[in-house]
Amino acid sequence: MILTLVPRRPSDHPPTVPSADGGSPVSVQEALMAFTARLKPSSLRAYARDLKFWCRATATTDAPGLLRMLVDQGPGRTNLMALRSLEVLKTAGLSPSTLNRRLSALKSVLSAARLVGMITWNLEVRGPKGAVLRDTRGPGVTTVLQMLKCAKEHLDPVHAARDLAILWLLFGTALRVGEVASLSLGDIELDQHRVWVLGKGRDERQPITIPRQVERALASWLTCRGNGVEYEPIFVALDRVHHGHRLTSRSMHRVVVRLGKLAGIRTWPHGLRHSAITAALDAGADVRQVRRFSRHASLDTLLLYDDNREDQAGVVAQKIADLSNVPSKTE
Repeated sequence: MILTLVPRRPSDHPPTVPSADGGSPVSVQEALMAFTARLKPSSLRAYARDLKFWCRATATTDAPGLLRMLVDQGPGRTNLMALRSLEVLKTAGLSPSTLNRRLSALKSVLSAARLVGMITWNLEVRGPKGAVLRDTRGPGVTTVLQMLKCAKEHLDPVHAARDLAILWLLFGTALRVGEVASLSLGDIELDQHRVWVLGKGRDERQPITIPRQVERALASWLTCRGNGVEYEPIFVALDRVHHGHRLTSRSMHRVVVRLGKLAGIRTWPHGLRHSAITAALDAGADVRQVRRFSRHASLDTLLLYDDNREDQAGVVAQKIADLSNVPSKTE
């Protein structure tokens, strides 16, 4: 589903509702533009998938129709609809993270409508609490090295140069796949040993210092790729159909999965980021130093990596259990 910002029929006028503060009427199109204004393409696609569910649940045809229906029915009916839908999804066995993601999409659209004065209320339904503990260790350094070796041995020189540069950016600098996919030629400053990255939730690119291995991999790929203007993508497709087009996050995902299979393991781009962060902690770096490396907004998120890495709960449990083996003073 694509977030349609205009009515389906060209002859229609954009639907409007009276402004909640008594001002000029606000169109559904204006509210949706406020919603999409700061979203990256990857975020927009993710929201579109979740809004497609709400369109099916409410028998509306597209995002404008969905928003107009929610505004018309008001806060009570909208909250009730969301509650009932979540219960149905729980019964269907969907995970808490999926439920919260879908609820977040609906809340975001309504927050945009509130921002432009279309409504004065928010969606108050809360999503289910889910376990935050997950495997953050990734495939491990040994496996990543094997993937790099497989790229050199099984791919032609041009494909190998491109894929090695991608792997090194994902692992050597712990970049997210979307950050790597968004890089353009003007973002690379090999003479300064850095790349400029548009990070998650950022409005401006930030400089990231790159290690020698990443620098060499990028230099090798740029030699194969050839020169271009600064706004052209660094990583491009090499197949006949899409040759020269920017390589998408999804395509990079396929690159990593394919190399993982060659190395005998199932992994994905974010797994390489996990491996890099875990390896940094294993090397004895302070969590605050690693946070600068990983660029996590919250230190609590990084502490999950540290806890999972050492299984702190398991260590404490074993210490408690070992107390039963300590002979008492009366024995």
